[in-house]
Amino acid sequence: IGIIDFSQGQHIQRVSGAFAAVNPLAKYDSLTVNNGNWAAQLVEFVDRVREAGETGAIANLSFDLSQLDDIGITTRYELTPAEQQAIQYARENNILLVVAAGNTGDMMSALGAASQQFDNIITVGAVNHLERKTDYSATGEGLSIVAPGGEWNNDPNAFIGTSRATPYVTAAASLVWAANPGLSYQQVKKLLLETAADLNVAGWDKNTGAGLLDVKEAVSRAPY
Repeated sequence: IGIIDFSQGQHIQRVSGAFAAVNPLAKYDSLTVNNGNWAAQLVEFVDRVREAGETGAIANLSFDLSQLDDIGITTRYELTPAEQQAIQYARENNILLVVAAGNTGDMMSALGAASQQFDNIITVGAVNHLERKTDYSATGEGLSIVAPGGEWNNDPNAFIGTSRATPYVTAAASLVWAANPGLSYQQVKKLLLETAADLNVAGWDKNTGAGLLDVKEAVSRAPY
């Protein structure tokens, strides 16, 4: 498992903590993103997986893509060639990417939307304690599944967002794969989506994807 993230505001530590809350036994690599070099860090992670002789792995990307333009910092809706190549490299090596939909409350960035182009991506949105989509959770055709995004609980420093929801899904995927190491990334993804509890309208929708993550159900079905 690789947790690829930025260090500002202890973000990578918070993401790692959310992952460990679901799967405290798993070992993971932390790779820090600097100046937006997440694609290079993903390639580095894939290289590590290959060198270790592993036949599959999971990378957690708890961020969306932004850019600085004439307006200011805006959401980026296109992947660079290097980013596409990094995702494809992961795909070729049976590596599942679990990515955040983003907290714009609007259309998701190119990273989340890339699940439509690359089948090794699961894009994660967030729900509140009432199991309803949060106002901030980004939407779109690429949304795969939703998980709890956390609550403020009168704490201005609380860790909330799709960044928090994403490592829950990463941890669930790691438990599914541990229960049946022979699965491909496609089978792990399929299990997570098929066992999700449907929300909102029947079937998939752009606000909640396949539904709410059900860790126990996914893990219980993994061996079969």
